[in-house]
Amino acid sequence: MAFFTKGIVISFVAGIAAGVIGSRLYESHKGQIESGLGSLRNRFAANGLVEDSDSAAEEDSVTLEELEKQKEHLEDLIADQQAKAGAASSGAAAS
Repeated sequence: MAFFTKGIVISFVAGIAAGVIGSRLYESHKGQIESGLGSLRNRFAANGLVEDSDSAAEEDSVTLEELEKQKEHLEDLIADQQAKAGAASSGAAAS
């Protein structure tokens, strides 16, 4: 009938301890973590996987014509990649 069994109390205390330790580790390594996240963000932005905050603001001003051009360009890139993958797989099968 007791809701607070020994296992629940131990789990609760362990969770609090893990949170405190994690918070202290984050604070002591905050600079390293933020620089690592910043470099990841820059890599993703360079590959076009995430948007910069400036480009997100400009997103509203993109016309339908520009979006259609981007779509066609992406479809061409996809077709090229599929052709390369098909050629590579048929070349490997011929060997």
